[in-house]
Amino acid sequence: HIEAVIAGLQIGMLSTVLIAINNLRDIEEDTKTGKRTLAVRFGKGFARWEITLFVLGSYSLLWFWRAHLWVAWKLPLLLVPLAGGILWAVWSNKPSASYNRYLVLAGLHLLAFAFLMAMMFWMARDDTV
Repeated sequence: HIEAVIAGLQIGMLSTVLIAINNLRDIEEDTKTGKRTLAVRFGKGFARWEITLFVLGSYSLLWFWRAHLWVAWKLPLLLVPLAGGILWAVWSNKPSASYNRYLVLAGLHLLAFAFLMAMMFWMARDDTV
């Protein structure tokens, strides 16, 4: 079903954000040791855009649920300020150990997003999903 694919994409994109932040944080060390992450291969700008596009992609797919879940599709939108804060931090700061905080925030964001999506489905359990 397309619904399972869309939900999986949303959570998968936010999971990938964690990996991308980690790779951006470690870009200098990975370059020295020859580890060929996407951040090393394509640079810091690419890594920041990767993070941004996956966060925005996950939120943009909420529009899919609008037709299916009436008002419940808006629940994950409560996390937009947190997502924006993570993006602002990644774009505003040089990769360093301070990115550990952004990893924690991105992990919390992922968990909260998944929880709110589960609540969204639970609230719409009588609808046709």
